[in-house]
Amino acid sequence: MIRTAALFPFLLLLTLAVYWLGLRGPFLFDDFANLPALADFGGVRDFDSLRLYLLNGIAGPTGRPLSLLGFLIDGNTWPSDPWRFKYTNLMLHLLAGCLLFWLVFRVALLRGRSESAVAWTALWVAGFWLLHPLNVSTTLYVVQRMAILSALFSLAGLLAYVHGRALLARGRPRAYLWMSLAIGLFTPLAVLGKENGAVLPVLALVLESTVLATAERKPSKAWRAVFLWLPTAALLAYLFWQALVGGHGGRPFTVSERLLTESRVLFDYLFHWLLPFAPPRGLFTEDYPVSKGLLSPPTTLLALIAGSGALVLALRRRKASPALALAILFFLGGHLVESTSIPLEIYFEHRNYLPAMFLFLPAAEYCVANAGKLRLLPVLLGVLLLGMAFSTHRLARIWSDETRLALHWAEQNPHSGRAQGAAASALSRLGHARLALDILERAVERRPADLHLHLHYLVQACFTGTLRADDFDLALEKFRRTPFEFRSFPFFESVMETFPDEDCQALDFERLHALLNALEQNPGAADSGARRQIHHLRGLLYARQGAGGEALREFEVSLRLRPDISAGLLEVSILASHRCYAEALRLLDAVRPLASAEPRPYERWKTLDYPKEIERLQGMIEADLRGL
Repeated sequence: MIRTAALFPFLLLLTLAVYWLGLRGPFLFDDFANLPALADFGGVRDFDSLRLYLLNGIAGPTGRPLSLLGFLIDGNTWPSDPWRFKYTNLMLHLLAGCLLFWLVFRVALLRGRSESAVAWTALWVAGFWLLHPLNVSTTLYVVQRMAILSALFSLAGLLAYVHGRALLARGRPRAYLWMSLAIGLFTPLAVLGKENGAVLPVLALVLESTVLATAERKPSKAWRAVFLWLPTAALLAYLFWQALVGGHGGRPFTVSERLLTESRVLFDYLFHWLLPFAPPRGLFTEDYPVSKGLLSPPTTLLALIAGSGALVLALRRRKASPALALAILFFLGGHLVESTSIPLEIYFEHRNYLPAMFLFLPAAEYCVANAGKLRLLPVLLGVLLLGMAFSTHRLARIWSDETRLALHWAEQNPHSGRAQGAAASALSRLGHARLALDILERAVERRPADLHLHLHYLVQACFTGTLRADDFDLALEKFRRTPFEFRSFPFFESVMETFPDEDCQALDFERLHALLNALEQNPGAADSGARRQIHHLRGLLYARQGAGGEALREFEVSLRLRPDISAGLLEVSILASHRCYAEALRLLDAVRPLASAEPRPYERWKTLDYPKEIERLQGMIEADLRGL
């Protein structure tokens, strides 16, 4: 056993070597939505700035404060160095592999297996998981530290649970303390890393019902009811409530369409997991085809039948074939939060990081048990492991280069507007403006209803000097008529902050205002949130033009539509930064009453001392006004 376990450090070193080049890659996608918070409030430099940073996360309903705390390992300001963040992700990935190795080992020992067989099984399971290409997009995508930390706390909870089960088998009174802490402590920690940590009691119940079912002395029925069945029932009830009344969250699909589609998505995940040399889809998968019915497409019905059959098989064979049952039920249970009724995007590879950990367990147990009869099996496993390492290394090399990565994803996902836009941006930065425009032109033809792409095309055509009047008129018509999701607000804001540009004079203030006027006529602009965004953008444009009065009027409308003190103070800062000092003071007076509302006790921890902040801003603006 010692000789086998000694191979594990070499497995960790192989994983480190395979990923190393990928650490040179850039920040991506949601990194730019979450990590700039490191610089909010002047950077994380004292208790107050730490409090505000940790309690104002935007990712998920909890804000994921433990994940935000984890980012402080690598930097407390923004912009920062992506290498350090990616290196920490890789170290955490290796730690997760260590915990998985130890969990498989401890579970197998409880089942009465020999130490040698147990060590080999744990080595193969951890090795396949550590080196699997589908985990590249979790490990090298900085913001997915949230998924890694949630998985780490879940693994730690399962290890504590298994330790308690071992103590229970020996009649130790501390057993229930360990098992209770495993669920009661590590579930909240996993959730504060990322909300899918709520599945920890479900996964413990899966272990209890499969590989631990034959272990000596089960926990009492009362304990299982309180710590395993009750949290599982609560989670299922919440998901059922979401399906009934949760709505679609502004997504372009209904709850029923999402549930039907996810039945296919789970098999897509399995396909890429069990055939690791198939190229993964990457980050840009918003174009995943949605199931409109049981036979639209026909694979929806097949996926539902196959998935139901797998679930029934696992439940019926959980004692006769516990490893197979664990692999199936752990995978399904791990996907409960992110792949059912909550209206998230349809497809992301990183959702498999925790659920897929035991998928190789049945094959590993079979190969170890039959290694004496079929001597080529260990050789074949070794070749497969090295093949996966090569495939993961190849992907890591692609992830090391932003342009190469963008072009790779554009080729993998030809119908993804995000992928095509990222490829065009990468080419434009390299000076290949015409190639970037060609990509966007084809993308607009494939996705005529994507207003984000239309705006990107206008910008790129302007840079290449090929923007024609009829291109702009067509864009105006699209902005008026095409259904629009206002999640593209950050891109629109960046355009309004940047143009006109000395290299792009065609998108002048007049045309930018025309785009906003057309957008205001869009059916998607009927709700107050969308109208507030448009008035904010228009106010930003006027401020940049030095038209303080017009900017003030737009910001006042924006503030009436959403009486939010943080948004109001931002607009005060925009006016002041463009030397519209008198207007900034008038808007500050309009914002001031919002600071008098007494926040709820918890909200008090999340917010600035707004009266103090208003006085500070007023003093700065008045000083600037006197200096004119």
